[in-house]
Amino acid sequence: MKIKLPAGQKRVTAALLLALSLLLTAFAVFAAVTQHTVDRLKAELAAERSRTVSVSAPMLGGSALYTLYECGGKIGIYDAKSGLLLDFVDVLVDTLPESDRLALKKGITLYSFSDLATLIEDFST
Repeated sequence: MKIKLPAGQKRVTAALLLALSLLLTAFAVFAAVTQHTVDRLKAELAAERSRTVSVSAPMLGGSALYTLYECGGKIGIYDAKSGLLLDFVDVLVDTLPESDRLALKKGITLYSFSDLATLIEDFST
């Protein structure tokens, strides 16, 4: 069964059908690109999770990393190279033995992060 439409309506109908087909094509391309991107990201994430990373504490081949001094009644952690204050240890110096207090006045030089962690733990107990 054929429907007879006036010429103007035929053009509008053809234009609408063309626009609809272009819209559907654009959606199909978008879906394909999105799926490809999702698959690629999943593969990258899986590769990242399977990769093992080895991290070691910083140590500069024999160079001092940290120096501890008494600072305002607490223990100050200073960068050995620049002398900048990095952090405080929440331990009152007055509660430490005399030998530790004297050492902090002179400065305790540390060559690795693990040495720093051990000494902070010792001072904190």
